[in-house]
Amino acid sequence: MTSAGRSPTSSTIYREGLGGLRSFRASGWLWAVLVAGAISVTTFVTMQGDILGLFHDDGVYAVTAQSIAAGTGYRIISVPGAPAQTKYPVLYPFLLSWIWSESPAFPANILLLKSVNAFSAFAVMLLSYSLFRRHTGRSGVSALAYVFLVGTNLMMISCADFALSDNLFEMFVMAALVLHDRGAGDRSSWSGAVMVSLGFLTRVSGASLIVAGLVWVVVEGTRRRAIVYAAIVSGLTLPWFVWRAGVPEATNPLLAYYTGYEPSALTFARVQPRQAWQIVSGNVRYMLASFDVSLLLYMLPVLRWLVGALVLLGACALIRRRRPVFLVLFFAVYTGAVINYPFAPGRYIMPLLPIVILALFVGVFAAQARLLTLRGARAAGPLIVGILALPVALLMTLNLLWLRSYNRQSSNHDPVRGFGVRLTYGWSGFTETFEWVRNHTNVGDVLATPYDPMYYLYTGRKGVRPWLHHPETYFYPVGRAVPNLGDPVEIRDALNDLGVRYLVIDPLDGYAESVAAPKFFDRLLATYPSKPRLVFTSHDLAHRIYDLRPSPAPAVR
Repeated sequence: MTSAGRSPTSSTIYREGLGGLRSFRASGWLWAVLVAGAISVTTFVTMQGDILGLFHDDGVYAVTAQSIAAGTGYRIISVPGAPAQTKYPVLYPFLLSWIWSESPAFPANILLLKSVNAFSAFAVMLLSYSLFRRHTGRSGVSALAYVFLVGTNLMMISCADFALSDNLFEMFVMAALVLHDRGAGDRSSWSGAVMVSLGFLTRVSGASLIVAGLVWVVVEGTRRRAIVYAAIVSGLTLPWFVWRAGVPEATNPLLAYYTGYEPSALTFARVQPRQAWQIVSGNVRYMLASFDVSLLLYMLPVLRWLVGALVLLGACALIRRRRPVFLVLFFAVYTGAVINYPFAPGRYIMPLLPIVILALFVGVFAAQARLLTLRGARAAGPLIVGILALPVALLMTLNLLWLRSYNRQSSNHDPVRGFGVRLTYGWSGFTETFEWVRNHTNVGDVLATPYDPMYYLYTGRKGVRPWLHHPETYFYPVGRAVPNLGDPVEIRDALNDLGVRYLVIDPLDGYAESVAAPKFFDRLLATYPSKPRLVFTSHDLAHRIYDLRPSPAPAVR
C-alpha cells in the first residue's frame, strides 16, 4: 500500500493486486464493518427459528444452558440422573444461559440463542480484516474480498444455524491470531493469554491455542512476560480442571458419551497400531475433503490444483516474510489434534479456514510480484494481475451461488438442512412425534432416542442415546467402515438401569450411525422378553415409537 499523501503509480497498483483502489484506503474499516454486517444479517435471517437439536450437540448445549439459567449447575438435565457436563467446557452454554434467563420460553427463544453465532461471525470477519492487513500490509478490495470469503464460507454460514460453539471458538482463534502477531504491542501478552484461555474454555481443542501461546511468549517476549502469560492462563483455566476432577465418573455405559471423550489415535497406538494408523491417515483424507467442500472446489474441480499451489506458495511466503510463530504453531498443533481425534474432521477445520484463505491471497500476491519482475512483464502487468486474481474471483462467485441457493431453501421453508445439504425428511414428522409424546406419555417417562436433548426441549421427557459411542468404527477404514453400536443385550440392560420406557426411532440422515441403526434397533427390540409394542407411527412413516414395557392398550396412530 502506498504511503499517505502519495498517488499510487501503475506498478504499485499491480503489486497491490486486488487492493489498490484509493477510495477504499481511508475508509477500509467502515467498508469492512458494512460487509461483515451485511453477511451477519444474512446469516441471521436464514436461521431456522423453530428447529434446535437435530445435531445432538446443539441440543446438549441448549439443555446445559437451561440448567445454568435455572440455577441447577452445569448439568445435562435431559439425561436421567442429570449428570454433570464434564465433556464440553462451560463458556458457550454459560453465554446461552444469559439469553435463557431473559427469554426462557422455548422454542420462541431459538433465534435468540442462535444470535450468539451471528454476533461471533460478525466479530470473526472484523478480526479477519485486521489479520489480513497485519500479514499483507494491504487494505482495499483485496482485504474486503478476504472478509467476504471468510464470512460467506459454507462452514461458517451453516454452523451458525446450529447452537454449536464453533463460531464462538473461531472468534477467539481469530482474536488470538491478531493479538499474537509480531506488531500487536506489549499488551498482547496479557490480552493474548486471556483470548487463548477463553478459547480453551469454549472448546477443549483450544488447548492448541495455549500451547502456541506459551511457545510464542517464550520466543517473542521476556521471562517476565512469559511468567505473566502463564499465570493468566493458569488462573483462568485451572478452575475448570479442578471442578471436572471432582465430578465422579458415570457408571452406566450409555452415559460415557455425554461426559468424556473417546480414546485418541495415540491411545490406540499402544495396543492397536493398525487402528491408530487408519484413524490418522483417514483423517488426513477427510481433512482434505473438508477443505474441498468448504471452499466449494468440488463445484469447479479445475480450481483444485491452482488453489492448492497458491496456498502452498502463500504459506511459504508468510513464514519467510513475517515469521508468524503463533500462527504457524497453532495451525500445526491444532491440525495434529484434529487428525488424532477418532472422528471425521468436518466442521473442526473451521478455525483453519481463515488461515488457508489468507495463504491463498498471499500466494496470489507473491505470484503477481514474481511475474511482474520478469523482463517484458511490465507492459502485461494488468493482464498478469487479472489472471492471478481469477481464482479468488471464482471462489467469491461460487460462494455467492451457494449462498443464494442456501437462502432460497430457507425462504421456501424447505426440509431441514445439514451444512447446507438438504435432508430427505422434513420437520413435520418430528413435530407430530413430539405431540404424541406430550399427549400419551407421563412426564417421568424416559425415552431412548438418538435425539434425546431435542425431545427434552420439545416435550420435557428425559432421554438417552440407545447405543454405545464407537466413532473409531464409524469412519475407518475410509470407505469400508462398519459402525459398531454395541451389544444389544448390554444396551438393553443399560436402558433398563436408567428406567427407559419408550424407544423412539427417527430418521438419521447425516449421522455415521445411520448405516447400522436399522438392524441394530431390530436386534435390540428382539432382546426384550415381552415383545415391545409399536404404539406410534408418523404420517410420513419416518418416525416410530415402541413401548418397551407393553400393556394391552391398543396402538395409537
